[in-house]
Amino acid sequence: VPMLYKNQSFDGYSWASAMAVQNLAGTDATVRVTYYPYNGGTSTTYLTSVGANSAVNIDQRYDPNLSAGSFGGSAIVESTTGEPISVLVNVRGNSGPSSDFFASYVGVPIQ
Repeated sequence: VPMLYKNQSFDGYSWASAMAVQNLAGTDATVRVTYYPYNGGTSTTYLTSVGANSAVNIDQRYDPNLSAGSFGGSAIVESTTGEPISVLVNVRGNSGPSSDFFASYVGVPIQ
């Protein structure tokens, strides 16, 4: 996914994102999220379980694997156990005049 934010500020606006990760299979999945900061810093990884035919919300504001301050970057979201998954990202204003919804997009599969 190309655009994720945690308390990221641009010209007085603050942005945050969250991902809905859905497991499309009838068996549980282990999902790995590898975050890549825009500034070229060190990537970080987050693992979670997603039940069969279920979804989880991964909110970057509360992800302990991201810096305590802010994050701007991208991520690769993948099932480490082979189940098909889908990803929906919501980007919204976090505070100030940008505290409204901004955009939604679906993750793009890579093979």
